[in-house]
Amino acid sequence: MAFMLPVVERGVWYVVDCEDGGSEVIPADVAGEGATLEDLATYCESDPVSFERRDAWGARLSAPGYMDCTSWTLHDSEAKAREDLREQFDCCPYTGDTLPCDGNGSGAALIAHVEGCAQCEVNGACDCGDCDDDTNATAEGTTDAK
Repeated sequence: MAFMLPVVERGVWYVVDCEDGGSEVIPADVAGEGATLEDLATYCESDPVSFERRDAWGARLSAPGYMDCTSWTLHDSEAKAREDLREQFDCCPYTGDTLPCDGNGSGAALIAHVEGCAQCEVNGACDCGDCDDDTNATAEGTTDAK
């Protein structure tokens, strides 16, 4: 089992632009609904300049029982959120297990992982194009129910 596990959830988020040119993504349930720029400053490493409120899919890796986690990234769909986790961290977007490396986390190594990972198999995570089940793959990399 991986130390860092994928967390993918739909929710309301604040995207805060900061003075240092960076940005922070803060869940609305953490900062509070109706948060102000002053409220959001508590969660930012640099002084906040502006923010927007978004309804989106958030994705990150987190270590249960520890404070270790990556920054949230926001996406329009669950499939895109999981794809981002796979691409950014070379991990299974369902279990967090490190994918076998064959250059870019795709192809034969990904197929081998998906065939041995019950979560990937159930969720149709393989979008390599070489698997028999990929004939029903959608543009977002998930497999339609047969």
